[in-house]
Amino acid sequence: MEGEVRIYGQITNSEGELIQGAEVTVKSNNFQAVAKGKSNDLGQYELFIQVGQYVGLHVKAPENGEKYLPYWQWNFSPMEDMEINVTLGEVEVFAISAFIPQGTYPQYMIYFRPVCLSKMRLYNAGTKIGKGEILPLSPDLTIDDIKVTINDQEAKIFTLSKVKEYGGEFLLDGYFITTQRPLKMSFDEYTKITIKVTDKVSGDTGEGLLYW
Repeated sequence: MEGEVRIYGQITNSEGELIQGAEVTVKSNNFQAVAKGKSNDLGQYELFIQVGQYVGLHVKAPENGEKYLPYWQWNFSPMEDMEINVTLGEVEVFAISAFIPQGTYPQYMIYFRPVCLSKMRLYNAGTKIGKGEILPLSPDLTIDDIKVTINDQEAKIFTLSKVKEYGGEFLLDGYFITTQRPLKMSFDEYTKITIKVTDKVSGDTGEGLLYW
């Protein structure tokens, strides 16, 4: 599908404060930047991109790794002009993936790997782990710490399982959740699955989105 679309919006934090100088990037399937923009004094950004499918829309604040962690919209597939307002927080919701298991109760199975800024600070200030050990960057989550919305409607979470992801020299903590799925849904249009995470220990929050 050919054509150019406009992606625009505003970047804020969880308190509603404007974030200036945030870098907004659309990344190709090999994670290369294909379009970039920056938020201005009003936290607003704008960029233009060819219609198509990309691995993600990525937003990073100037204080990345100090005050905030990045935000992602995965499987980013703009087909028309889109207003995307982003809230940056202290949790990066990485690698969101989803599928519908066949022949079972109507549900989504969703995987994601959260990275928590407070955990990252502790790790950077402490003893480093050895090869094959778990990189301790993920918060310890319960179902109550996660909110899932599907096409802006809150979805009930049925189960939560903590799993180990292979990361080369290290292992990484991720989560599998099962959620309710709309009984009536169109498979001809993208479904928006949003995951919001709160670390109850530190109070760190963050969110990410998957176009499925």
